[in-house]
Amino acid sequence: MPCCAGSIRKGRAGARKPSQAKGKRGGKPIGAIQSGGSNGFVATFPTSGRRFWLWVTTTHRHPPMGLRVRRVEERDRVLGELAKAGIAAEAVAQLPDAIWLPKAVAWQALPQTVRTHAVIQDIGAQWAAHWLNPQPGERILDACAAPGGKALHLLDREPTIKLTALDQSPERLAEMTQRFPELRQQAAIFAADATMTETWWDGRPFDAVLVDAPCSASGVVRRHPDIKWLRREADLAGFVKTQERLLESLWPLVKPGGRLLYATCSLFAEEDEGVVRRFLAAHPEGKWLREREGFAGPRVVPTRQNDGFFYALLVKGH
Repeated sequence: MPCCAGSIRKGRAGARKPSQAKGKRGGKPIGAIQSGGSNGFVATFPTSGRRFWLWVTTTHRHPPMGLRVRRVEERDRVLGELAKAGIAAEAVAQLPDAIWLPKAVAWQALPQTVRTHAVIQDIGAQWAAHWLNPQPGERILDACAAPGGKALHLLDREPTIKLTALDQSPERLAEMTQRFPELRQQAAIFAADATMTETWWDGRPFDAVLVDAPCSASGVVRRHPDIKWLRREADLAGFVKTQERLLESLWPLVKPGGRLLYATCSLFAEEDEGVVRRFLAAHPEGKWLREREGFAGPRVVPTRQNDGFFYALLVKGH
């Protein structure tokens, strides 16, 4: 099953233009906010709220560019190589392996040393591995693994984990392993619907599960500007249903004392806090760890440095 950002496709054949889409498929397009409309996909935002205005003010900017060094100890070296090449770069204080490039640079234009020791990954997306915090030898499931950045990050942080990576799309998995060939050797990869556990699960519980759920992708609009016109308010209910199915299906696979990280690249409360609260109301054995030392909280708002994400770390009681 594709992750949230993966649910957007550029250049789809037959995609409707904004003028053709208006009034169909459940209301105004998300772009209606530009003229003050609030009946479309962004109706969930209070128009005076901070998150709404952050979303509005960042939506037309160029997307940020982040790098992640594959070993924390290599960050200073990579920063030095970028400086020698005249490429502006800054270390991100809260994330020991993150680097922000104020001006985007083509991958092939980066120095070879940088391409050897770093990968392109949005800084907001890098929080996932830090929240999940893989430990030596743990069995970990990445239930919506493509395009693979978070799976690779988990392995880079702790190479001894036993990682299972799923995605519903064989094509996206092929792209993932082509981009990150090491995943073929370091992870058990299955093309499967994560909710149909009987088709892929071996019955052994996981220490940790990452659910990077399909969503509206409202936090990554700068990378996929067509979201504002192709998404409809009616789409939101479908995403929520999928998100709830994923949590209900995968929670039984988490061992007592284990943890599940629910992640989206959405800024909408219905897909984020709403899904988590309803799930916990039905599963009192779960506890939501909203804060950890050095972490700002579950919401990563879009800024000049990063896209927008939501992370909820749920721990299963013994």
